[in-house]
Amino acid sequence: MGKRFFIVCETYKNTGVERKIEAQKKALKKRGRFEPLLESPSSPYQRLYKAQRTIIQKAKEAELIYYRYSALNWLLHRFLKKKMKGRFLLEINTLNRPELKRERGVKGLVKRLFNTVYEKELYQRARGVLVLTPEIGAYVRGLCPIASVTVIDNGYEKRDVFPETDSVIAEKIYNWKKKNYLVGLFAGTFFPWAGVDRMIKRIEQWRNVGLILAGFGPELKGLLSALEAPFHERILYTGPQTESELAGLYEMADFAFSSLALDRIGLRDARPLKTREYLAYGLPVVCGYRENPELEETGLILSSGITPEELEKVCRQESKEERVKRVLPLLSWEKIYEKIGDLFP
Repeated sequence: MGKRFFIVCETYKNTGVERKIEAQKKALKKRGRFEPLLESPSSPYQRLYKAQRTIIQKAKEAELIYYRYSALNWLLHRFLKKKMKGRFLLEINTLNRPELKRERGVKGLVKRLFNTVYEKELYQRARGVLVLTPEIGAYVRGLCPIASVTVIDNGYEKRDVFPETDSVIAEKIYNWKKKNYLVGLFAGTFFPWAGVDRMIKRIEQWRNVGLILAGFGPELKGLLSALEAPFHERILYTGPQTESELAGLYEMADFAFSSLALDRIGLRDARPLKTREYLAYGLPVVCGYRENPELEETGLILSSGITPEELEKVCRQESKEERVKRVLPLLSWEKIYEKIGDLFP
């Protein structure tokens, strides 16, 4: 049997993507005999040449490759195009051209150039194109009608993390709970498409809900400074949190917010890692986009238009442990790959 490789070449250290890649690595090795060739370059020279060259030298005799697309990988793309026709699977996580239009500066310009040169031809030559949403699938077929497109879910592997809790934060949340408040949470980056402003408006309308905000981002300062005084008591900003500190917040929260404003960047469908992280800790998730139907059927993916009464019913009717037991199997990368086994028998 020939060699198979799982290839990732992008800067991903210390991010949620790193955890995703580690989980995929285990599942792909078990399910399809793929050996990992993973590079997270730290300099422009490594990013644009050395790391890609290292991977190609190891993968040039491959029988089959599973590759996570990144626009800067021009050398890898030349290799796949010339040497691996029909022998690679291509994972696409976003609408590449619209996404890259938002990137500014020289790096954004270079990414757009490389993407224009190679993207469509890779779709034509791939054995299969794996996409995370039907919307991305339609985008790929729009560029290349002959592409063999398969929609897969985004998975999540929950790690064993010891929860840490700041005493000041814990006291604040304890006081909310004494008042019988539900505790909501957003832990992420404060970009316009996160819709934190919309979350705050929900809290203004939901009188018996407190909101924890954790993270950083370009909209943070403006959002916090614009908070009206009556709502200060029901909103708590914690700053960026470690993985252990986030686990502590997940234990104290009753539900979580995922993005409420993907419409601002023209998206209707999404499969965010953060949503799966919330679910893995037993939190119902309020979001403003279409999710994987299988997750929606759990009753834990909640519309942004949910009423306070409906939200409270979902939060109170089942323990977090019961939710975790139901949901974790749906997030398994092994199960996701089992469903597409014909692509790498």
